[in-house]
Amino acid sequence: MASNINEATIDGTYPVAGQDNDTQGFRDNFTIIKTALGVARTEIGTLQETAAQGAEYDASTSTNNFNGTKIRDAIIDQGTESYSTVAGVVTSQEVSFNNGMYQSIRFGEDAVNTTVSLLLTGFPTPSSRVARFRVELFGAGVADTVTVSFDVAGGGVLKKSPSWPIALVVDSADNPIIMEFWSYDGGQTVYGEYKGRFEP
Repeated sequence: MASNINEATIDGTYPVAGQDNDTQGFRDNFTIIKTALGVARTEIGTLQETAAQGAEYDASTSTNNFNGTKIRDAIIDQGTESYSTVAGVVTSQEVSFNNGMYQSIRFGEDAVNTTVSLLLTGFPTPSSRVARFRVELFGAGVADTVTVSFDVAGGGVLKKSPSWPIALVVDSADNPIIMEFWSYDGGQTVYGEYKGRFEP
């Protein structure tokens, strides 16, 4: 953005050396400088609140929020995706896009031989973008089975891949079943792909 700081009206030749200078000239210059500093403070504050931060930014306590704006023609070097994990799941719960791009869910013993419903939610308001995340599912123990169903919050529709099993049964504490979900209309329609069981 262009700066609104106006330093052009400062009289750089004032005061004139060797002569009695009118105090009004001092007051004028100080007023112009004070106004420019106020504008600078406002502009710097806006940058601190909204701009992507550089190397000296304390990423341990703050994050950048681009509020859905586009980043164009960028080269990402060594980028990663966010990861979250929750263990001991025994009852139905939400699985939100807001929890990260890769989410790990491990079922607890009390979920064995039951059906746990996971509700897909948190997809951002549609604006020509696709929201996508993956979920890995671990069982409670060796050969302990948990049947899992997925629904979409707000009455949205889940459209499943041809590989999606008739019954989604999680029965391994070591080899996860991985699913991927995405939506481009804010979760009104969610596409789900069964990636399969991942094992050695």
